[in-house]
Amino acid sequence: MLRATGIVWLLVANVVFHIPQCLSALEDKISAYLATDYEKLASAACRNYSLASWNYQTDVDNKTKVEELVSKTVT
Repeated sequence: MLRATGIVWLLVANVVFHIPQCLSALEDKISAYLATDYEKLASAACRNYSLASWNYQTDVDNKTKVEELVSKTVT
């Protein structure tokens, strides 16, 4: 019984001391992803949204465009 308990405590201690190392490696990977790939994707998405918003806001008052759109959606 004592031997089984000792083995269980060794396994628990191994897991407890191993988790911070795994989390540190995971944190490093996440930081690298955020600094490189995610930054590029987020910047591109933000730029595309800004362009689309600008195009919509500046073209919505174009009467010819509005009439053309209405004629296309009605038919």
